[in-house]
Amino acid sequence: MTIEAWRDDIVDALNRNLTAHPDRAGSTPLSRLADKMEALSPTSGDADEALSALVSLIEDPEMGFEDQSEKKYWRGLTGLCRSLQTHNWKKIESAFYARLFGPRSLVSDLRVFALNGVIMAGKKLNPKDLEKLKEDGLLETNPVSWLYAAVISSNLDLAVETAKGLLKADKLNINAFALTLDDWNDHWKEGVDFGDVITDLRDNATSQAAKNKLQKWMDRRNITAYIQERVQYKKVHLN
Repeated sequence: MTIEAWRDDIVDALNRNLTAHPDRAGSTPLSRLADKMEALSPTSGDADEALSALVSLIEDPEMGFEDQSEKKYWRGLTGLCRSLQTHNWKKIESAFYARLFGPRSLVSDLRVFALNGVIMAGKKLNPKDLEKLKEDGLLETNPVSWLYAAVISSNLDLAVETAKGLLKADKLNINAFALTLDDWNDHWKEGVDFGDVITDLRDNATSQAAKNKLQKWMDRRNITAYIQERVQYKKVHLN
């Protein structure tokens, strides 16, 4: 397929997905196209052309998507990028980065999709990048995504201190936040017990619902029992 043909297929799937209902197998026009992209060999010409089509739609979005539909456009486009097996993530990263910062950045309520695309493509943001996004209001509108980007980018202390502040102010969707904690754990630094981090977050939460959610997260992973055993060991052997 040519770049133009891929672009037409992508736009068609995005448009039809706005009103389509899942079929009996649970698939949609967008999910079927995602499956098609995922099946491409990373070294094939088709994969290269599909990549170029996706990049062109990030750089020059198809017109006609407005309001909620525009959010669905960017959500769907990011999902298709995730489906494509490619060795050239740098092109996707650069395209999304240009939509996150600079004169071609997306408007505030859409910028989270550019952030998700940048992180998905493997880009690590530095503290200045994260501070700029904070100044632009993204931390306020999408705190879970901002925190996730900070962790994936290895700005771990910044993520913890910011999360503690949000929990104290009760400005964090605790259910959405809890869904990201396994990824936090996977990216945590050696020598620091992640159970201590979650305990600190729990203790800084103002909302009882947030405290309970973080406690349940630890309980389900036997982290609470491990911490209690460690405390007991210290009392017996180190005092």
